[in-house]
Amino acid sequence: LDSASKWKVLFLSQLFGGLVVLVVALFLGQLDNLFFQGLPWVVVLGVINLIGMYTYYKAIPAKGIALTAPIAYSWAFIAIILGLIFYNETITSLQIGGILLILSGIFVVTFKHGEKLVFDKSFFFAVFSMVIWGVYFFLMKQPILLLGPVITTMGVKLATSFTSIPVLLRKQINLLDTEQKVLLSILGVGLLDATGFVSYNFAALNAPIAIIAPIASATPVLTGLLGVVILKEKLLALQKLGIIITIVG
Repeated sequence: LDSASKWKVLFLSQLFGGLVVLVVALFLGQLDNLFFQGLPWVVVLGVINLIGMYTYYKAIPAKGIALTAPIAYSWAFIAIILGLIFYNETITSLQIGGILLILSGIFVVTFKHGEKLVFDKSFFFAVFSMVIWGVYFFLMKQPILLLGPVITTMGVKLATSFTSIPVLLRKQINLLDTEQKVLLSILGVGLLDATGFVSYNFAALNAPIAIIAPIASATPVLTGLLGVVILKEKLLALQKLGIIITIVG
C-alpha cells in the first residue's frame, strides 16, 4: 500500500486470487454450478465486498488504522447476531464467553492508548464498513451451500475485482506502472487472501457462523504477533494483554 494505489492493490490482488482458484475449479470440473445457479450470488457479494472496502479506505485517512481497524474488525458482531436469528444457530455459554474474549482482545490489540474517538463522518464510514462486512460474511453461507467453498471463493474474488474497474477508470490508475517487486507483493497478497477465504468457506460448511466469525476476524492479533517476530516491533503491555485474551478465547 505504501508503493501503490489502494485500488490497484485491491483490483490486482482480488483478480489474481480469483484466477488461481479458477484453475483449481477447472481442475475439479465445478464451473457449471456457478453459471447456472450461483452467478447472482457472487455478483451481489462482490459489490457488497467492494462497498465495504471503499468505506474502510474512506475512514482510514481521517481516523488512521488505530481507530478504523477495531471498528471494522468488529464485523463479527453483526455476523453472529444474524446467524443466530436467521440460521437458528445455537451456541453454549462457554462458547459465548470465548466469543466475547476474542472480540475484546481484538479491540484491545488494535486500539492505541491516547487516541480520541470523534463521532464524525469518517467514524460512520468505519461503522458502515463493519456492518457491510458483517452482512457479507453472513450471506456467504448461502452460496457456499449452493456452490461449495472453491467456486464461491473464485466467483466473489473475480466479481470484487471487476466491480472495482469503474473506480480505477475514474481515478485514472495505471496498472502497468507497477514495479516488479511491488507487483509480486500484490500477487502474494491475492494468493494468501484467496487461500484464507477458501478456508473460511470450508469452515462455514461445518460450523455455525457464530463460532467461525470471531476467529476469522482475529486477524489483527496474528498481525501483531508477526510484527513482533519478523519486524521486531514492540507491543504495549495492553496489547500483550489483548493477544493473551484473544488466544484464551
